[in-house]
Amino acid sequence: MHIDDRFTRPHKAAAIRKLHEAELSDRRELSSECFPNATVLPLIKFEEDKESLLFGRGAVIDEQGRYAECSGIPGRVGGFYEHETPPLTEEKVVFCGYLARGWGHFLIESITRLWYALSHEGEADRYVFVTGENGGTAIEGNFRIFLELFGILDRTVLLDRPARFREVIVPERAYVSGSYTSGAYNEILDKVLSGLPEGGSVKPGAKLFLSRAHLYDKKHFYGRKRSRERGLDMLDDFFAKNGFTILYPERTDLITQLNFMRNAAVIASESGSCAHNMLLAPRGAQTLILERQALPNRFQTEIDRIRDLDTCYVDAYYALYPTADFGGPYLLMYNDYMKRYAEEHSMTAPDARYLSPFYYRASARWFIRLYRHLWGARLFWGDEIDRISDWSEVFSEANEESFEVFRPYLETGFYRLKWKLREKLGY
Repeated sequence: MHIDDRFTRPHKAAAIRKLHEAELSDRRELSSECFPNATVLPLIKFEEDKESLLFGRGAVIDEQGRYAECSGIPGRVGGFYEHETPPLTEEKVVFCGYLARGWGHFLIESITRLWYALSHEGEADRYVFVTGENGGTAIEGNFRIFLELFGILDRTVLLDRPARFREVIVPERAYVSGSYTSGAYNEILDKVLSGLPEGGSVKPGAKLFLSRAHLYDKKHFYGRKRSRERGLDMLDDFFAKNGFTILYPERTDLITQLNFMRNAAVIASESGSCAHNMLLAPRGAQTLILERQALPNRFQTEIDRIRDLDTCYVDAYYALYPTADFGGPYLLMYNDYMKRYAEEHSMTAPDARYLSPFYYRASARWFIRLYRHLWGARLFWGDEIDRISDWSEVFSEANEESFEVFRPYLETGFYRLKWKLREKLGY
């Protein structure tokens, strides 16, 4: 593994290196627990759990009605709720967890128990995932293709109602972010890659950019569907001009995407869940991450380590206010860091319209309006300000530089808000 952080701000580079050096143990052996006559519950969100559970209560309940702690994920899934006792199904099943509808969550959480299928082949009748109550039982799209390549699709069931089985096996997770990984997690990923059909029309040496330009936020801003990111079209333009194939993961079937990735000389992506696709890159692949925020992405640094990637990080953003991993907005622009990277690699700048004063002025207005719409006064109290303060040096250098670049395009009211923020963060 090699990390190139020369194209990031100094404090950001130090933060990336710190995360790459953080404790992430290698779990040599994984265990599992068996629960006879156990019930598997789909997920239900409760108002009182709004701040503590992202996806809801559910998972495995033993025959005494106790919640099986090993079947949940802290902060994501877990806990008992009242339900009618379903009839017993005479099957031995493996509980695989919740089937996340977000591809990034699927790769880093939903598949982590699948190692059991490789080391205990043929022992179970079915592999069971859960979804939200009455959320539908169809496994579609790239989730279906993944399980097909892995080899268990025909024995996999997705539950949206309670079900009881003669025996429920709950494997330990093969990867827990911030704690440990394992060879078994890599084996899951390698098994999928080994299931790819031979051949294909992609020639070795292609350059690939995984784009988020067609992935829009479901929330609305002033009545119109808006992304929380600006500059996605600029990135598409930049990479297309420089000979990269542009793929949109949410519109591309998984087999096509993996064929490109296994033949690519370099795989580029904006940071975030889209870049989690690097988990399915060949081990040791050369990757390029376009950073969209001051806060480094811990998941991505762990993915580098898990797949032994040769990764270059480029700060491709401005941050007029602090933004973190809780919702944006993200302002991607062809800044000095992207320019330095482009010059070193003999790459062409994006179209001139992305470099014009008009574009900068429009970008500043977009960022400020959306930031206030999303966060309002909440930034100045509560957990958000505490989380930002933990990374104050990283945010400070990005904010100072962004402020200077955009100073000619900012309205007077921005200064007052900006200095209030500085006082709150203590820099």
